[in-house]
Amino acid sequence: MPTGRRIRADRTDLCTVGRDAGAFRLTDDAAVLSPRPDHDLVVTTDALVEGVHFLSGDPPGSIAKKALRANLSDLAAKGAEPAGYLLALSLPARIDMTWIEAFARGLGEDQKSFTVPLLGGDTTATPGPLTMAVTALGHVPAGAMIRRAGCKGGRRRLCQRHHRRRRRRLALLKGGVRTSAEATPDC
Repeated sequence: MPTGRRIRADRTDLCTVGRDAGAFRLTDDAAVLSPRPDHDLVVTTDALVEGVHFLSGDPPGSIAKKALRANLSDLAAKGAEPAGYLLALSLPARIDMTWIEAFARGLGEDQKSFTVPLLGGDTTATPGPLTMAVTALGHVPAGAMIRRAGCKGGRRRLCQRHHRRRRRRLALLKGGVRTSAEATPDC
């Protein structure tokens, strides 16, 4: 399991992507985010677990991008512009610095592409699988967030199809078969 020194090294490596002024280079226990006047703050979070949402052999940069993009797509679906995100990583002992550096590079690439800063988070050791959670924050004009209840039929079907395809691909990679009860109204 990662030691205290290892966890500090992980945080130091992630500091290369935590450069927003409100993040304080990830040296504080909290970040500062100033809300925009006449806007609401939209918050979304998604957790990814190894063996459920990605495979242990997947490239670290791809895993990082998947975690961040899941949240950015949630913000976009709500009509929100990204303001920043928080990342919590639970790392098993087999994860080394090479893996963490590649993960941080993937995050850095998407941060630049989508203009979204890492504001903070946490790193811990775990005897279980690699687990991460991203919480993204975004701004939307006051009262203008698109709610799921306002989702039109065609949009709902498109979302269901997208999530169903992702589950099928993961099941195929794991050697499983898809089930008929895969549709979830997640729009």
